[in-house]
Amino acid sequence: MNRNTILGLLVLLAFSNAAFASLSCSLSIHSWNNGYVANLTVTNEGDSSLEGWEVFLEYSKAPEINSNWGAELEVQSGYVVAKNVSWNGMLKSGESAYFGYVGAHSGDFTAPECVIEMLQDEPLAKYLKDGVKNHLEYRGVQYGSSSSSSTGGLSSSNSSASSSASSASSSSGAASADGDITNTQELGVDEADIIESDGTHLYVVRGFSRASSHPVYGTTSSSTSSASSSTSASSTTSTSSTSSSSSSSSTTSGGGSNSSMALLSITAYQKDSVNGSASKVADISLPYDQNTVTLAGAYYFPSENGKHLISVGETLNSTFFGWNYYHGYYAYYQTSNKVSLVTTNVSDPSAMVEVERMQFDGSLVSSRRIGNTLFIASRYSPSLKRLGLSLNSSSGTENLARVEEASLDDLLPHIYDEEGGSKPLLSKDDCIVPEWPEKVDAYAGSLLVLTKINLDDSSDIESRCLPASATDIFASQDAVYAFGYGYNREMKIHKFAIDEAFEYRGSIKVAGSIPCSERPYCFGEKDGVLRVLYSANSAFIEGGLTTDTRYRIALIGESSTGTELELVSTLPNASRPESIGKPGERIYGMRSFGEHAYVVTFDKVDPLYAIDLSDPEDPYIAGALEVEGFSQYLHPVGENLLIGVGKDAYYDAIRDITWYQGVKVELFDISDPTMLRSLGSEIIGKRGSNTTVNYDPRAFAFRDDEYGMRFSLPIQVNTLLPNNGNPDLPNQFYNHEHTGLYVFEIEDGAGGDAVLSRKGVLKVPSPGSIFNDRGVLDEGAVFYLHNYRMLAGLLSELEME
Repeated sequence: MNRNTILGLLVLLAFSNAAFASLSCSLSIHSWNNGYVANLTVTNEGDSSLEGWEVFLEYSKAPEINSNWGAELEVQSGYVVAKNVSWNGMLKSGESAYFGYVGAHSGDFTAPECVIEMLQDEPLAKYLKDGVKNHLEYRGVQYGSSSSSSTGGLSSSNSSASSSASSASSSSGAASADGDITNTQELGVDEADIIESDGTHLYVVRGFSRASSHPVYGTTSSSTSSASSSTSASSTTSTSSTSSSSSSSSTTSGGGSNSSMALLSITAYQKDSVNGSASKVADISLPYDQNTVTLAGAYYFPSENGKHLISVGETLNSTFFGWNYYHGYYAYYQTSNKVSLVTTNVSDPSAMVEVERMQFDGSLVSSRRIGNTLFIASRYSPSLKRLGLSLNSSSGTENLARVEEASLDDLLPHIYDEEGGSKPLLSKDDCIVPEWPEKVDAYAGSLLVLTKINLDDSSDIESRCLPASATDIFASQDAVYAFGYGYNREMKIHKFAIDEAFEYRGSIKVAGSIPCSERPYCFGEKDGVLRVLYSANSAFIEGGLTTDTRYRIALIGESSTGTELELVSTLPNASRPESIGKPGERIYGMRSFGEHAYVVTFDKVDPLYAIDLSDPEDPYIAGALEVEGFSQYLHPVGENLLIGVGKDAYYDAIRDITWYQGVKVELFDISDPTMLRSLGSEIIGKRGSNTTVNYDPRAFAFRDDEYGMRFSLPIQVNTLLPNNGNPDLPNQFYNHEHTGLYVFEIEDGAGGDAVLSRKGVLKVPSPGSIFNDRGVLDEGAVFYLHNYRMLAGLLSELEME
């Protein structure tokens, strides 16, 4: 008897992270004249459990199997497919399963080999199919006859769905490109917004679902006039039709009168910064092919091919609840959810024209632009419509059969051409081979897709995908990090390098949740080390110590192999146990830049913490400052100053309650992080007042030029005491008095310290929503987009209260 021993390593699920599993198999062959026996060991090399396994064995000739044990075998041409049986399918980390078989040969025998190529298609297809089955099973269990039943689906889940997030941004004190007015979190990383500028014009984008009354279909012409405000400001609304010397036109591309389709509206305004006015030049209405749109915003991108506006959004066909729920509103299993990119040539603002449209399957998570490259993060689950599934409550068996018969191409996200044809957005080679998650929830079987688009040549498009779900992203100039909010007290962070290689670099699991209201602001990065502020599940740290709060800063880097993420350090820790915050305080804001992160906590007073991160292996709290109220948005000004925007507050010692008051703007000296100082503050309005900046940092505008260092924020001011109101009560709410864009100035004081002062306000008498308000500072003028109505004025003519 001859003995041939073959050892093969088969990586089934190489997710390069402790949160994911990998599988290896070792193969031992004993052969003789006309037969052989094969013994195999399958081992889970990862850190999470496997609920089933499958290996392929490649033969030089068609194999002949006589008997087998410990596995189900299937002969396929030159392969043997081995799958687990019921009693050895579950493999925890480090556990092994054993099986074998007896085969025959004609004398010319070559031992089989394990191959990885055969496995790329199958695990990805199985993962996506299992996700659809899980979705069907969940619906059958939770909703019974009101939704289609399923026989043989996977385990159910009670996790709730979370909405996809559009990009949220803030700025490090400078625009990311010439003429760019968007306030961004990271320098050089642009973010979509509803207002953009080419330097001479302002462009406002807006999405309308189910074709609301404005804009309308058909080609019309209208003109608009500039009406004086109380500050000699001009205002222009997109529905104005009164005459003036500045003409404007309104056009609709695509023709037709189908009022059921959603619309993209783009309005161009001519800036006059000398006289402080804005005139509408033209608007254009572009129909989508679906009836609902969620518009994240637009990017202004000039190139050799002209000036372009790229509008980013998500569209879907909204139908009655049962169908919606079945196909789109749970776990993002879609009939129609698409990421939509509409490119409009704005080289001639009076004749804007759509030049390209790109659509692909998925729910928009967020986007970023770096130079000429656009990155789109989306969440995708297979289209139940493409699979041909039925809503009929008796179609469970047929639906499962269709799922099993589906090809990988049918399961993957598709990109669409102008004629309505489609092809897969990505291939199996663009995806990390998946595993089924340990905790089965509504997102099991979904993909996180990151798409990279060359804006100079949109045919140059690449995508990478992970078997994961994400709700937002943080991006630096070197990497994109996708993450969940951690609603279940656990989140995963996934890193993609965005250089030429465009590689997935690994993931890490954090036992906690993101406390910042604007989640990306709990992140920062320097020299490849990610900084994350999170609320931990436990107050315990190493050494058996506990902290007053559960807030932690984790510093995360790549492993030495560059294939996974690892924890570098955490603060607090055993050697530096000081808590971030006092008992009962919660996080209100964070900003990370340079060698430090600045964190705001609040309960009775506002502690502003400066955390030294210069040595990622030894972070520590360098200094702290207590002031009344709190800052929710922090904006760095150079290396020595920090602007805080938030609320004033009053501590009611009798009832041990703190009551929010008016909007507070404060200037801090951070030149010495060990000795933080407040340089002064301004309080606008009374209890009930609010600013857009506290929930959307893109509303903050900053400018430093020959006209001075200044910034603006939209504020709804409440100062009118209601009937029977009591001004002595700290919890007394006040009624609306006015809304306006407030402009502040930072100047050098006599003692050498910077001084904060109020420059004035561009008022709007009517209340209106400030949810989408924006300000633009340009030379000696100020422009205010209030509730999609454009106003303008001169800095020298702003009203002083």
